[in-house]
Amino acid sequence: MSTPQEQTALAFISAFSTLDPQLFTSLCTSTCTHHFLPSSMHMPALSSSAFASHISSLSKVLRSFPVTASDVMFDERRNKVSIHATSVTEFWEEGMDEGVGGEEWRYKGEYVFMFEFEKGEGEEAGKISKVVEFVDSLGTERLRGSIKRARENMANKETERISKED
Repeated sequence: MSTPQEQTALAFISAFSTLDPQLFTSLCTSTCTHHFLPSSMHMPALSSSAFASHISSLSKVLRSFPVTASDVMFDERRNKVSIHATSVTEFWEEGMDEGVGGEEWRYKGEYVFMFEFEKGEGEEAGKISKVVEFVDSLGTERLRGSIKRARENMANKETERISKED
């Protein structure tokens, strides 16, 4: 049987399937921060609202980003949950092109998430107060390139559509 903290952490990673920003924010405190590691990635920590904005932006090029937990550990003394997980990207077809192989569009990632939880009483008790996400730095750079390419492809298709209407 899993703890409430484990259930909340699992709900957070399963929210990547729908990329619904409100689902992420509903699981976090208003002051929650999301940190990406390793630091060599030069990705700044995001506030809860900035992370929701990031997810909203991703949803424009990704149909889904299912993240699957392979190992979940709860440290009761520190009120933290760690999850080892994998993912596969699902881009919107409008963003994909033939110039990149199909497997490039289906990026398979590996992560370790560490969640800290708000203690005490009140409406934010039991919510996530901090997320630390360890990413595969080489894979994430490839994914960033694919996301950029998909954004450009979608923008070009929109420009072509508008030109045809004129």
